[in-house]
Amino acid sequence: MKNCKYCGAEIIDEALFCPNCGANQSLNEEKKAESAAPEVKPSAYTAQSNEKFTGWTVLGFFFPLIALICYFVWKDTEPSKALAIGKGGLMSVSLSSPIIALVIYLVMKEQYPDVAKACGICGIIGIVVGVLSSILYFILLVALMMLA
Repeated sequence: MKNCKYCGAEIIDEALFCPNCGANQSLNEEKKAESAAPEVKPSAYTAQSNEKFTGWTVLGFFFPLIALICYFVWKDTEPSKALAIGKGGLMSVSLSSPIIALVIYLVMKEQYPDVAKACGICGIIGIVVGVLSSILYFILLVALMMLA
């Protein structure tokens, strides 16, 4: 395990991005110097990713296609925003398809445990809602048949 270069959170050695703040861990010192992006203080970056980007997660949840586009546009320039909106999009897809939720969970559980957990929870909710709606449909169908 190693620590994030920006926020200090503990991350796995192979992680490309910090699951806490979304900072790119693969940039070496030369690329950082070439980058025109301003350096962000760790505490501000972490606070920003935890509070300010909740709206992006919600937007991604309701508009997964927009989330996908925004993720690829922002993944290099604004990794926290990209991770937040991507998380919302994955949660939305997971809610509608529990099998996709399982795949997302298994693929992302090591590198992005919070995203994997959120998708797993949405997948379970999707299963419960599906089962409950099937039971309700069956009850209504039987009731209508009895009335006829």
